[in-house]
Amino acid sequence: MKKLTLKDFTVGQKAYILYTNSGRLEAPTITEVTVKKIGRKYVTVDSFDRQFMRWGNIEPLFEHDDWGERGYLFNDYKSAEIEKNRRLLEKEIRACMRFIDNCSYDEMLAIMDILRKASKRDNI
Repeated sequence: MKKLTLKDFTVGQKAYILYTNSGRLEAPTITEVTVKKIGRKYVTVDSFDRQFMRWGNIEPLFEHDDWGERGYLFNDYKSAEIEKNRRLLEKEIRACMRFIDNCSYDEMLAIMDILRKASKRDNI
């Protein structure tokens, strides 16, 4: 996924907020909003004037808020849906790691190969 910037949004454009609902038993949700304003630092949307900005290495724009769960802003629904599914898979993979003792040596090598490729890609 390419890193979004403020320049990837235009006023009046439909955008999508992903709330992961982490720590809750709810599934992640995607909400459609309209871009209201684009400033030097923030993209403001029509839903309660929420503001989103670049934040470190986080791929989508990150909600600027001091309380509650922060959302992630995408400029198209497909990207939001892909990230939602990626986070669900990440949660499932973490839950499956408790069964690592049941893996064969070859299966563990395959898992490590995948993880090493990801860490090299992200320069970890």
